[in-house]
Parts: sequence; C-alpha cells; structure tokens
Amino acid sequence: MHVDGFNVGSTDAREVTVSANLYYKGRQYCWNTIYLGTLRAGGHVAKDTMVSCTLPSGLSDTDLIVKFENVGVTQ
Repeated sequence: MHVDGFNVGSTDAREVTVSANLYYKGRQYCWNTIYLGTLRAGGHVAKDTMVSCTLPSGLSDTDLIVKFENVGVTQ
C-alpha cells in the first residue's frame, strides 16, 4: 500500500498515524494503522507498506475500496 501525507499547516506534527481500512460492498474487512512519523510544516512524507488481510473466498484486491481514516497527530 502506498500512503502520502502532507502537512499544509504552519506547525510541525509528530507521531502522525493513519488507519488504512479495506471495504467490500460497504462492509469493513480489515484495518491497519500506518505510522507516518514526523511531518514538518509544509512537508510531505510517502510510505510504502505491506498490509495483510484475510479475504473471503473468491474476493480479490480489485474488489476492495481503501479508505484512509482516523488520522492521529501529536504536535
């Protein structure tokens, strides 16, 4: 999974996390917390990470919708 984070504010942010949630037909199957680290004011971070998820038989990753939710920021 590829995640991009941008800090459009004027203050540095530490301990930035985001939840990557996988949905199929409105039902949530998996969720994983992704740690993005420190984002300087006006900065950007990109992260590639593996996410494991047990899917029902016959379902493939092309059937899923990924939503990035529950952003957590500590200044």
